[in-house]
This record gives sequence, structure tokens and C-alpha cells, in this order.
Amino acid sequence: YTVREKGVGGEHARMEEHIKNSFHLWSGIDTCGACRLPEFSRMGVCSLKIVGRNYSTSKKVKDVSFLKRLLSRLKDERFEKIAQSEFQKVYGVKCGRFCYYPKGNNE
Repeated sequence: YTVREKGVGGEHARMEEHIKNSFHLWSGIDTCGACRLPEFSRMGVCSLKIVGRNYSTSKKVKDVSFLKRLLSRLKDERFEKIAQSEFQKVYGVKCGRFCYYPKGNNE
């Protein structure tokens, strides 16, 4: 993907920076809702789809490993913090940027 300069000072650099920092399909990190697994469990949800059939095997293993680490801790009252910590361990970034349920949207 290339952005061509059109004579606007700094526009090219700003667009490149935005593209570089933006989430996209190939960034390797999907949006996540793992912090809400206990709520889904209480509602009776017993299965979920993990996206990414086109992803590499190593990415799929990371995703399954991340969720498996959380499933045994669903009843822990610190679950949200645990999920955030595990996300950072597995993916190397804080989860907030990729959250389906960011703070303030809990209703």
C-alpha cells in the first residue's frame, strides 16, 4: 500500500503513520471480548467461535491458548484483570486498544 505525496505539507507522513498504527486484518491481533466470558457463561452461552481460519497455525495456537488459560478462572472475581494480563502476556500489547467492551460501554 503506497500513499503518494500531493503537495500537501506533512500529509503523506501523517497518512503513513496512521496506516502503520491502525488495526487491520493482517496485524495479527483481533478485537477481543474475553473479559466478558463470565457474563456469557452466566447467560448460558456454552460455545463461541474463534475467528481466523485463514491465520497461521501459530496464531491459532496463541488464540486457543489464551482462551484456555481463562476458562478455568471464570468464577474468579478478578477475572477482567486476569484476562487483561493474559492478553498482554500472549500478544505482547495491552488489550484496551482491541476491546469489544471498552470502559464506559459495559451496559
